[in-house]
Amino acid sequence: MRYFLIHILLVFTVAVSAQVEYSATKHDFGDMDAFANRVVDITLKNTGNKDVYLLRVDVERNTRYLYSKKKIEPDSSIILRLKVNPVDEGRFKSDVWVFLSSSNEAQIIKLKGNVLELPNNSSGLACPSFDTPVNEQEQMSFDFTVLVQDIDTKEPIHRANVRILKDGRTAFDWKTNRNGKVEKHFPLGYYYFVADAEEYSSEEFAAFINRKNHTLVIELKRTTPLPEESIVSLPEKDSLEVADNPEPEDKVDEPEDFEEIVIDFGDDEDDIETTPISNAIDTSEFSINKYKPSNTVLILDVSSSMGLNGKLDLLKSSMLALVDMLRPIDKISIVIFAESSAVLSKPIELTAGNKDEIETIIKGLRANGMTNGAKGLKIGYRQAMKAYLDNGHNSLILTTDGTFNKEDRGFEKTIKKGVKKGVVISVLGIKPNDKAIENLESVAELGNGRYIEIQDYQSALQALKEELKTGARID
Repeated sequence: MRYFLIHILLVFTVAVSAQVEYSATKHDFGDMDAFANRVVDITLKNTGNKDVYLLRVDVERNTRYLYSKKKIEPDSSIILRLKVNPVDEGRFKSDVWVFLSSSNEAQIIKLKGNVLELPNNSSGLACPSFDTPVNEQEQMSFDFTVLVQDIDTKEPIHRANVRILKDGRTAFDWKTNRNGKVEKHFPLGYYYFVADAEEYSSEEFAAFINRKNHTLVIELKRTTPLPEESIVSLPEKDSLEVADNPEPEDKVDEPEDFEEIVIDFGDDEDDIETTPISNAIDTSEFSINKYKPSNTVLILDVSSSMGLNGKLDLLKSSMLALVDMLRPIDKISIVIFAESSAVLSKPIELTAGNKDEIETIIKGLRANGMTNGAKGLKIGYRQAMKAYLDNGHNSLILTTDGTFNKEDRGFEKTIKKGVKKGVVISVLGIKPNDKAIENLESVAELGNGRYIEIQDYQSALQALKEELKTGARID
């Protein structure tokens, strides 16, 4: 009996000391795609008559936390904000230990979820501050649908590839379901889409997605004829019977509330079949036995017009593909020009660590201002001479979407000086208009280089690589 009374007393003592109520001690994030909310707020309320202090919070490696304050006064609350950062797809569990002055033992908060897709980047690992509402991402996101269909029959295309580029890399790569759809919870923004399917040409475009334009219809043109057995032969004219009240042809049902952007790319006879795109690197394609060391200066137009129609996205893709191919014996520097010019990277060797640094610079490019290419070319030439390789390939590659100001009297002088020193000047046109091409070709010809062009994602992945390989090839 005495033991029983002592046990009751201990239980009562623990109950008195446990004067803080948790709004939850478990949280299930459920199925998490790339845009799923990864933050949860837990409220700790002091139901007692004494102050309680938050002493410590222990979390596992991929969890972050913030608290609104440490002191919990009687009949008041604090917020413990938790954020999970899963690194692998699949189910996960994460425990959080909360130590309070009112208890000798930690309260364990159990978190779990099922990761279907990882976020596209590792930014924002920290727990969001209390100045940013936890549901802000939800307020900026919405249910978004991509429908891929045949341009002629309007039939949905099953297992079509839908890619979204972000800063030059493929950020998301999805396949349509049997209804030709990809349905995601997606943040509003301006995106560059690439869509293709087996036996269809590819299409790509930039589009602004918001709550009003929450459905995107992409129409692809078939590149191979339908099998003969799928073609229905009509009866001879004499045996054709016409019904008195013919039934209307069946139509594909459209979902309710179907606000759409229809992107019709017409009947371009030059369309070609596109195979799935990969960022995989073939380390043998720029062999030291076949290609000289290279000293390359990328002179980039980042004026406002480059921010239109996905041109900057394609430029980034092209530059990143080039950086992937380059070797430690190669050097690269980056110069930008708009209304003014600047050196973003002095000549740097392409070691693994330096590649990461260059990639960060490329991904951070933004378009703004007018165009003044003459000054950018002068600065680029100086960078090329700083890293000049006597037995290598030295080149400037001027990238722009069109005409640029070359009225500076030293413009042609700079090019001729470069040619005399053995520095080749090529020009990369990013979706240029017809009037600009002649101008760009003349600059490349004067610089003893080549004019190359990017019109789509597939050409972007090869343009700069092929240009450099052409110039650096050992005779």
